[in-house]
Amino acid sequence: MAQWLIGQSEPGTEYTKIQQYRWLIFQRLCNTIRVFKRLPFNNFNILRELCKEVGRFANRSDTDTEKMAGLLEEIGARHDKIILLIEEGKKQEVLECYTDDCVLMPPEQEALQGKEALLNFIEASAEFQSKIGKIENVEEEILGEGDVVTSRSKGTIYGKDGSVIFKRKALAVWKKVEGNFLIQTVIWNFDKAL
Repeated sequence: MAQWLIGQSEPGTEYTKIQQYRWLIFQRLCNTIRVFKRLPFNNFNILRELCKEVGRFANRSDTDTEKMAGLLEEIGARHDKIILLIEEGKKQEVLECYTDDCVLMPPEQEALQGKEALLNFIEASAEFQSKIGKIENVEEEILGEGDVVTSRSKGTIYGKDGSVIFKRKALAVWKKVEGNFLIQTVIWNFDKAL
C-alpha cells in the first residue's frame, strides 16, 4: 500500500516533496479511521465524508500534490523569516509580514487587532524575547488554496542555556497581498503556563 501511495523509489534514495506530502495525507486519513472506529456510535455520514476525502486524495494529480507541497514549503519559509526577524529585533520588518488588519490571539489575553497593536505586543514581550536562545518551527499542514490559506504549526522555544522553555501550537491564516503571503490572523497556545 505504501509503495502505491508514494510511488516506487530506488533503495537508499530520498523521497520527493510529492511523496512526502502524499505520505503525510495518508497518515492523517489512517488516524481519522482509527478515531472513527473508537466512537461509541456509528455515524455513517462521517464515514461517507471520509470516503469522499480518500477519493479526492486518490484522484489528486501529481501537479496538485506538488503545488500543495510547495505551498507548505513557502509558508514554512515565511514563518521562519518572521521568527528570525523577531530574534534580530527588526520590529518594522516583522510588521511588514502581517496584513494591515491583522489579528493576534495570544493565550490568556484579548484579541489584538492591527499593526499598532502588534508592535505594542512585540515591544511588551521584549524582555521575554531576550531570554530565548532558539526557536524551532515546523509547519505541519496547509489547509485551503488560492490567496487565503491556513497553516497549522508547532514549535519548541529554547532558553539561552539550551533548555526547553515551552512548546507551542499555532494556527495562522495567511493572505496573499501583492504576491506575498502575509499573516492575517494567528492564534497560539502553550503546553504550560508561563
